[in-house]
Amino acid sequence: MKFAVRMPTAARPDAKRNPRPPSPSLFELWEKELAKVSGKSKTAEAIRYALTPAEALERFLTNGRIDIDSNIVERWPRGCTGKMNGVDPLDWLSQTLTRIAQGWPASEIRALIPWNFRSDAISYPLMKHPGVIPGFWRSCQMSKSSKYEIPSFKTSPSSTIEHVYAELKNALMSGEFWPGQPMRLNELAAAFGTSHMPIRESLNRLSGIDILERAPRQSARVPMITAEGLRDLLEVRLLNERQAIVWGAKKSAGKSLNYIREINDKMDLLNLEKNADVKKYLKLNQLFHFAVYNLSQNKVLMNTIEAHWLQAGPVLGLRRKETKVVSGHQNHREIIDQLEKGNGVAAADALERNIMEAHEQIFAILNKSDLKDRAENRGIA
Repeated sequence: MKFAVRMPTAARPDAKRNPRPPSPSLFELWEKELAKVSGKSKTAEAIRYALTPAEALERFLTNGRIDIDSNIVERWPRGCTGKMNGVDPLDWLSQTLTRIAQGWPASEIRALIPWNFRSDAISYPLMKHPGVIPGFWRSCQMSKSSKYEIPSFKTSPSSTIEHVYAELKNALMSGEFWPGQPMRLNELAAAFGTSHMPIRESLNRLSGIDILERAPRQSARVPMITAEGLRDLLEVRLLNERQAIVWGAKKSAGKSLNYIREINDKMDLLNLEKNADVKKYLKLNQLFHFAVYNLSQNKVLMNTIEAHWLQAGPVLGLRRKETKVVSGHQNHREIIDQLEKGNGVAAADALERNIMEAHEQIFAILNKSDLKDRAENRGIA
């Protein structure tokens, strides 16, 4: 038995459909047939299913403004709700599921809705006191047996992958992490005030370019390095960083570089007998060098230099282990003076002296430490 339902020809949402209601004969016929068949049969089940939306079908056929389904309405909030509120949908979903698993109270469930979502609210007790996240939460989550110090990071409202990735790179280049140091998901997630997802992705990126080594249990660690390996890295660094200075001198000749002098002046004011000032010193040193190299205006060269600093930074940070840290920026002023004069070779020579003096301290540390043995045995406590 076949039936034909006449559908409207107009496609516009406001088009008028057939003003006459559909003939009830089809529905009446189904009702008569339903009385003739077994109530438990598949035929009866199908007829009952068809009769259920009869009223809605009549309304659809007589009103051109009504869509046959609500798929468009249901799909719209999925992508738009997060974007309209500046929330990354994947970030929201992963962190929300984590918080629910951690026992988020039902009374506060509205806080997890995208337009109320705050990625720095790691758990309900801390949500009311976001200022304690970097310190208190980190101390609660980190392994007390770890002998490595986790740096303090800038927390981001969205805790995006790019933010975490940039912060980890800066920490590596400024010596915040040491050779052999494990980089555990739980500890870093606590330090950033975020979920595992952006941490895991950032560690995977750094492992993919051989800056980190993959370690068990989805973690990573900073590679060990020997004195021989450091010498190889030093030779390549000098070639590239000298070239950046030479090119930078051509573009900065006759210009004032006061903003770079200000960085160097801040280094002069630090007391290197204080561990906190040593950390600031290393960060300012990285900032100074990259400000100088950026004068070259060569992106390809800058990416190469950054890759070398990501490998060298943890080794340079070993100076923090010493009871007395010797200042190593005596040549900075000469570098700036020669750049302003456009004398690239002289500026590059001053840079090389600066780098070599810093590495003399590092080689002394490597020679008297057990880093070489640990690199061979891969024994990390």
